[in-house]
Amino acid sequence: GLTSLELGYAGTVELDTATQVPLADLSALTIRNGGVLTHGSNYNTEQNKLNLTLASLEIDAGGKIDVTGKGYSAQQGPGAQVCGYAGGSYGGAAATNGNNCSGPTYGSYSAPVNLGSGGGNVPGGGAVLLNVAGSLRVDGSIAADGASNWSTGSGGSVYIQAGSLTGSGVISASGGTCSDGGCGGGGRVAVITSTSGFTGSLRAYGGNTSQNNSGYVGAAGTVFVQMPGNVGTLTIDNNAMASGRYSELPTGDYDSAFDEVRLVNKGKLRINSSSTFTLT
Repeated sequence: GLTSLELGYAGTVELDTATQVPLADLSALTIRNGGVLTHGSNYNTEQNKLNLTLASLEIDAGGKIDVTGKGYSAQQGPGAQVCGYAGGSYGGAAATNGNNCSGPTYGSYSAPVNLGSGGGNVPGGGAVLLNVAGSLRVDGSIAADGASNWSTGSGGSVYIQAGSLTGSGVISASGGTCSDGGCGGGGRVAVITSTSGFTGSLRAYGGNTSQNNSGYVGAAGTVFVQMPGNVGTLTIDNNAMASGRYSELPTGDYDSAFDEVRLVNKGKLRINSSSTFTLT
């Protein structure tokens, strides 16, 4: 079977289904400048995801894993709008134009596998699930952002389990930028490995707007990093964009869930009632 694959020179490869059975023997993947790896679009079920188990993965500067706008279609998904002109919710709640019309947040902060929900007009972000036994180098980008327009989609999922993460690129599951209506909420990023050699950026920002109105800005999603020997750090970062909405965690016992919780750059977190959460 195919064990090594190199993408480059403006080549694009799309993998469909949720497990990539046709490439079950693939062990080494390199994405060069201009190469793009993606998955197929979805409608109202989680049919297509990029789900790979590899020995090594390298993404050069200019190379991309890009599933932007490949999540639930417009007005579809667990976090889709319930009325009016709202964005899609996932890790962070979407903004809404006027009424309280955004759908609920959902999914796991520590092992995210879901697609992002569509906004009123465009799809959410897709899902990138990577299990890499050795080194994962990202000098290019991994993007699972919501699509942009008006009433935009939420960010999707990036879930990385690897021997190590290195490089200086961008890993993102942000809500789509909106010109009107509500912007999508941020998605969920989880990295389970050492990040000491990674100098790039991990992002799950809420969607921004050209309207200069915090009521249109989506809430940040979640970024969770678990280094070897640690419980993990949860970061809520909205890129200094004020939003009237919140990132949310479901009801649960969080007494020993985190080494640190960081609310930065106007990130806001809401923990649902009946939860246990202790800060020291």
